[in-house]
Amino acid sequence: MERQQVYVAAADGERELAEELALPLAAEGYVVLHNGTVRVGDSIIAAATEALKRNTPVVLCATKEAAGSTWTNQLVNAARVGGLPVFVVQMHRDAYVDHLAVGTEVARYCDDPAQAMARLIAALHDKFPPTLPPPPPEPVSPGVTVAGGQYLDEPSGIAEFDHLLLHEFRSGMREEVQAEYPPALPARHFLELAGLWAQGSLTRTGAVLFARHPSPGQASYAVKCVRYHGTDRSASRDAVTLEGSVLTQIDGAWEFISAHTVRGELPSSSSAKAEPYHPYPQIAVREIIANAVVHRDFSRLDSCVHVRVFADRLEVSSPGTWYGESPAGDTPVELGTLESHSRKRNYQLARMLTWSRYVEGEGSGIPTAVQACREKGNAQPLVLQEEGFVTVRLLPPAEPARPEPSHITIGGHSSVTIVQPAPRQPAPWPHQVGVVPRQAFSYQGRDESAQLARLLDDHDGVALVGLGGVGKTQLAAEYARGSQGRGDLDVLVWVDARSRAGIVAGFAQATAELIPSEVEEAEVSARMFLAWLEAKGTKPPCRWLVVLDDLLDPADLSNLWPPSSPTGRTLVTTRRRYGVLSQTGLLVHPVHEYHTSEAMSYLSTRLPHEPGADLIVLAAALGNLPGALAQAADHLAETGRTCADLLEDISRPGTPLPWLTFTPAD
Repeated sequence: MERQQVYVAAADGERELAEELALPLAAEGYVVLHNGTVRVGDSIIAAATEALKRNTPVVLCATKEAAGSTWTNQLVNAARVGGLPVFVVQMHRDAYVDHLAVGTEVARYCDDPAQAMARLIAALHDKFPPTLPPPPPEPVSPGVTVAGGQYLDEPSGIAEFDHLLLHEFRSGMREEVQAEYPPALPARHFLELAGLWAQGSLTRTGAVLFARHPSPGQASYAVKCVRYHGTDRSASRDAVTLEGSVLTQIDGAWEFISAHTVRGELPSSSSAKAEPYHPYPQIAVREIIANAVVHRDFSRLDSCVHVRVFADRLEVSSPGTWYGESPAGDTPVELGTLESHSRKRNYQLARMLTWSRYVEGEGSGIPTAVQACREKGNAQPLVLQEEGFVTVRLLPPAEPARPEPSHITIGGHSSVTIVQPAPRQPAPWPHQVGVVPRQAFSYQGRDESAQLARLLDDHDGVALVGLGGVGKTQLAAEYARGSQGRGDLDVLVWVDARSRAGIVAGFAQATAELIPSEVEEAEVSARMFLAWLEAKGTKPPCRWLVVLDDLLDPADLSNLWPPSSPTGRTLVTTRRRYGVLSQTGLLVHPVHEYHTSEAMSYLSTRLPHEPGADLIVLAAALGNLPGALAQAADHLAETGRTCADLLEDISRPGTPLPWLTFTPAD
């Protein structure tokens, strides 16, 4: 099978550095050329330029000397003329290299060599795989496994994997595992030795761990998280769907539960600082999530894992049956009684997670969860087998008994009854209420990001207005995450503003987490939060940001608009037109579709093997809307269809486009 060539260009006298970069590239299956392979008498720039003409990717070994040389600029100019990428590896911290990267990000070898090589290899794999991928194996019918094996042991047909994700996983492996599988092992060799590579592709276990798109349209690969503002599914809710690697899903589900169950803070026995209080033991929560994600029945293509946070309980449901001896009937049983009946449906996946500390050692997950509940005063988790799902239910600890009323006499007059409940502590700053949407896959920075930051520097309220799919929510989320990362916020509140009930619930949750209060009526609680946002000279000023995402009707915010404040900002995303918002006092800022160059940059990154002419037509057909382009790219990546196929669908009137789910108009 023919292998891809890579040319590593380095300055004269820096051949050893080029060879240092060449070794891991060769281990990945590339044929590596560099200064040492150039014939005596030939020039480096001539060899590198010739490589570009052959569509051979060039890796620039960017030392301080190389970055300032004439030949480097000639090389970069040749790449720009040919529309080809140059992959820059920064070897010295004081080398200025940002201007040299052509269509790629700089890999900072000077800071972390292993991380830089992982980034470089991942970038190369995106555009120039070391070999042509083998044809996928014949599909296996749902629920069918190889004789003697399990469903996830089958080849997935996916040959490309996320090198950064694999590098992070290997960096976090337990010491005894790293001793057996040392970091020096090339990525492909590690996958083979770990049993995650078979018949020229990742196994299904390898795919759910490390593939960029492990779930081509299969619901069973997702985790759906819902927080209900009540005790049943009819209540208003906040929801998010987690896709991608199972590692990402476990982290995301745990963060979702943590964000939606925190109840102020309590004094710490091990620190002078108070700690956030969660009614559910976080160790048990982690084990229950990991167990559900790892042991779900992946052959059930119509179901996924569900995480449901109710006002009075937490439930985690996994498709399939308890693998081993199942609970009898519909009667809940205590988790601890099933300890000896636990078997691993997906043995290899469970084994890999024990390598990385995502779960306890083999066989210790259930005892760990049960013990954590016992120590915190929670009842033992209950297990139910119903409607094709295994559900683990976790209850909060019993409320502490309220103190008995005390009767005292004041000045000889009638007695006064005093009831003094245990005080609730507000959450410490910085604090976040609600879930900020994750950054979209292959998110592309835009000029609007800097414009939004400038507008919110000068105004205390901004409304991002535009069609559905134009990127308003992603801009708001990027601003919120950036403000948090810079330490500019004390409190961030993200609210689903599609209904008044959702707005009230979001503000009431903020009250529950930030203000010691026994108020239970939601509207009253919401107004308490708005009053708390008012600037007051008697307390340290709070730097807050309230994001009202996807506001459908400004009337839903009647008497609920956040106040104007010198230290607070309100950010709204909406499809409503300017006139509707003219009386709100917000600065209305339109968000437009991509420019053609932005659309092409995004599509060429997501779909590097598609003809540029087809990408231009596709972008125009979808109005250059970021949301539509993302869904089109996802569809092509998941189905293996081509851009030409998609354009044919779009050109035929009446052809359904099920992959296009957003509605651009009101």
